[in-house]
Amino acid sequence: MTQSNIQPQEYELYHTFVPYKTAKQGGTTTITLRSGKSLNINIPTNTSEGDELSFTRPSLEKKHNLFSKIREQINRQVLSQSSDYQKDIKIVLHTLFDKQKNIESILFNLIDKTDIKSDSKIRCKKVYEKIKDGIYLDDFAALGLLDFIVSSSQLDSLLRQQYNIASHNSRLRKLDKCIEDTLALSDLKENQQQLIKGTYQYIKAGDYNTNFSVIKQLDSIIDHSFLPEEIK
Repeated sequence: MTQSNIQPQEYELYHTFVPYKTAKQGGTTTITLRSGKSLNINIPTNTSEGDELSFTRPSLEKKHNLFSKIREQINRQVLSQSSDYQKDIKIVLHTLFDKQKNIESILFNLIDKTDIKSDSKIRCKKVYEKIKDGIYLDDFAALGLLDFIVSSSQLDSLLRQQYNIASHNSRLRKLDKCIEDTLALSDLKENQQQLIKGTYQYIKAGDYNTNFSVIKQLDSIIDHSFLPEEIK
């Protein structure tokens, strides 16, 4: 294994879903960092699936002279070994907007050709509209049916993956809103809420986190919520 293979990752990686209209026309969105704080980001016009945005931490910005650059390199080498080190941020954007093809038309055509009841076709199309716009939904039966239609189709594998990310996001949005609403109604201080939000981001990203007391708080929020069982 070479030295470069064992270097710690120098940035925090995030994935976020961008609604169709925002991806097409540009706009703004907000993500929650692992610190529990929010970051507002500008989405460029004609954003495509897999586009990336990078952000430098404020503490690493505006360093122009040679001494500052040397100090920055030393800080990165030393602090990267510390859990308190705040890395730069990379965000991967996901969306169902594609300026090269009409994904909605492709999927609607697929739904129309599927041997299911007319009512089910209508529900699947309504579900897709919400998925496309990044809106949480309640019709999980129709979502599951649409998932099956897409997964069992002969669509291009990249398009199926693109859809799967959007479908997964719709489920996460329900979970996100549950946690946001619960914390907004709680008596917890801001730093405590940020700790819970940040821990949730670690879990969503599949990153290791040893703050088990906060994880138990998250478990309690979910267990006592009115979320559908499949989301819990």
